[in-house]
Amino acid sequence: TRMLSGPMDYTPGVFQLNNFRYDSPETKNIDKGAIVPSTIGKELALYVVYYSPMQMAADLPKHYSKHMDAFAFIKNVPVDWSERKILNSEFREYVSMARKDKNSENWYVGGITNENERELKIDFSFLESGKEYTMKMYLDTQNTHWKENPMEYQITERLVSSNDNIDIYLAPGGGFALEIIAK
Repeated sequence: TRMLSGPMDYTPGVFQLNNFRYDSPETKNIDKGAIVPSTIGKELALYVVYYSPMQMAADLPKHYSKHMDAFAFIKNVPVDWSERKILNSEFREYVSMARKDKNSENWYVGGITNENERELKIDFSFLESGKEYTMKMYLDTQNTHWKENPMEYQITERLVSSNDNIDIYLAPGGGFALEIIAK
């Protein structure tokens, strides 16, 4: 029922997904060895899938410094949207959605899955017809897995238009994020 009637407070963006630790002077190594059931691709996708007009980066700076290329998505993703499109969904299985930045012609897409791997077809017909966009893709790899290998990801870039559609792989417990910049 969270987010049913509006935004919610949620802190995505954890990059240290296995052997997660929180060290403080008062209590040492809280949750030592805990696993966050996610992948870096999914953590990025949550910035799009979950609506919160006050986003934050939930991990420690030292963890982001190891993945500055992926952190670029967190830095760039807006918090105010003018449009939202559900692209794929099946209750308790997966969802992908596109959101348009309120202050530009740019779009952001996020997709997440449960513990099952899958491919989702992303249809870009929501983009303005006749326009070309540069798309940066933050993706799980075939070797990514929420438990065994959660921090493996790949980043690719390509041109995209409203006529395109692509299949995107989501690892078990994984996800993807797309940054689509109008040319």
